[in-house]
Amino acid sequence: SANGLLHVVNDLLDVSKIRAGKMSFEYVRFSLEDLLSTFVSSISYRVEEKGLKFQLNFDEKLPNYVIGDPVRLNQILLNIVGNAIKFTIEGSITLKVYSIHQKNGVERIHFEVKDTGIGIPMQKQDFVFENFTQLEDHRTRTTSGTGLGVGIAKSLVEAMGGVITLVSREGQGTTLSIELDFELHNQHVETKNVNQEDI
Repeated sequence: SANGLLHVVNDLLDVSKIRAGKMSFEYVRFSLEDLLSTFVSSISYRVEEKGLKFQLNFDEKLPNYVIGDPVRLNQILLNIVGNAIKFTIEGSITLKVYSIHQKNGVERIHFEVKDTGIGIPMQKQDFVFENFTQLEDHRTRTTSGTGLGVGIAKSLVEAMGGVITLVSREGQGTTLSIELDFELHNQHVETKNVNQEDI
């Protein structure tokens, strides 16, 4: 309960920072493969608890190390995959990660979260990314939330210069896709923070 409350408080603080344009991002070298491996381990209990299958498809052609904000990337994936777990009654969730292109020392990486969940009616898809908005369904009412997860993910992605898109059909699942740029590692990278207003 304490961890759940802390997560809600942190979400609310992030919403305030994003709206004020005061969100800061790290600029550090990290292993994308290690981050994803740790991420999968951290959500495995939630997937197993619901009897779902989770699959990570990681393109081996991706660079070993990139430069960006691993904490915010993890937060984005946690919110999106967490939402997929919540609204998937049976079946599977797949996280697919691959490179779109590499240009001028920057790697454009695609993250795709696909589930076999309840899907989203066409008339409600425009509201999915709004904060404090949740999809109502009698099969998922036992799991409550603030309705902040996907909205925060969208705000973080856009603040990092990326894009997020949604494709869904009611009763046939949902696919959320993210594109983010990461600089490639070199020998002269210095760890620093980047403010949202500087992006």
